[in-house]
Amino acid sequence: MAFTGVFPVYNIIFKIGTKGLASTDTDMVPIADMESFTMKIAGKTDDWVPMTTNGWGRSLMTEKSFTITLKGKRNVGDPGNDYVNNVAWMDGLSCSTRAEIDFPDDSKLNFNCVIDVQNAGGDASTKTAPLEFDLKSDGKPTYTPASNIPVTGVMLDKTTDSIAVGANDTLVATVAPSNATNKNVTWSSSDSATATVDSTGKVTGVAAGTATITVTTEDGNKTATCTVTVA
Repeated sequence: MAFTGVFPVYNIIFKIGTKGLASTDTDMVPIADMESFTMKIAGKTDDWVPMTTNGWGRSLMTEKSFTITLKGKRNVGDPGNDYVNNVAWMDGLSCSTRAEIDFPDDSKLNFNCVIDVQNAGGDASTKTAPLEFDLKSDGKPTYTPASNIPVTGVMLDKTTDSIAVGANDTLVATVAPSNATNKNVTWSSSDSATATVDSTGKVTGVAAGTATITVTTEDGNKTATCTVTVA
């Protein structure tokens, strides 16, 4: 995934298919100028109490659906915005299409939906024309979890270094790509009697001589080295 932690809602991208249910991936376009969205997932269960459970009920999820409500501004000329606006005056299968939600962690939700436009430009004279609509799920969606982004390499800020006995210096490792899923690294010294290195890359001179400090990525075992001379 590209990151860990929280993220702002504006990093979520909503796409709509501009050729209805026949839309291919190349027909999926973002919808410009959306300001807010809500997602409501509805589930229905079948509940029963068998004679063998001493009065304790059981449940099974037998039905699910969801609705994405988007509210924003009417942007004439934007392909996604235009497509949704035009559906306001249609019915039947003309209101059905494909939709996609791209989340910041690289996961995706793809689904067929019915576009239900509720406001195609109506507001006060001093306001910017709005576009408000629901995307109602039509069948089971396909959720694609964030893919693992492998490490392709690692670099050190120095390839050679000189320190005195008892002194220290910290090497900085940069893992590529910058959005790699696992950036963990380990450090080692070819001669700990000459120079040691800790888990943060801090090198300490122990005795006069030369040692090679190696950083190794946990993902892919990519390495980079720095030759350290202790005097």
